[in-house]
Amino acid sequence: LGYVVMHDDEQTEETDLYAAYEDDMFDDDRLHEILGLRGYNATFKTADYEWVAEHAEVKGILTVRDDPDTYVDSWLVAAPFIDIVQRAPFKWMPTVRELMPELRAEYIDETTGGDVEKYLDRDVLREYYTKYTKEVSRSLSIFVAC
Repeated sequence: LGYVVMHDDEQTEETDLYAAYEDDMFDDDRLHEILGLRGYNATFKTADYEWVAEHAEVKGILTVRDDPDTYVDSWLVAAPFIDIVQRAPFKWMPTVRELMPELRAEYIDETTGGDVEKYLDRDVLREYYTKYTKEVSRSLSIFVAC
């Protein structure tokens, strides 16, 4: 789509920004302002759909899989990453320590709707994916489905 996106690879390059945000040094609006100053004009990591809905100048892009099971299959390949980075020697690395709150939120909490013990459970992942995509679709008046 031609955007400069804040995503997984870029997250590690912006560790200082994530650390300051986690330390409540600024709010979501300032976070996105700083990301813009650093050259990003789209994010996959930092804005939830509630924030997007509150900002008329922002557009949301809802990407979906062919069906919920396709999402679950894909996510179950990626999700064990969190188990790796929570173990030695990775958990001792400064970048991992700084990003751990965001990683835990992304890999464990956000994908399950808070049912963190079941972050690898197919049924929980499928159910929350379906619920989440419906919520986003209802909340955003302008979005592009990809």
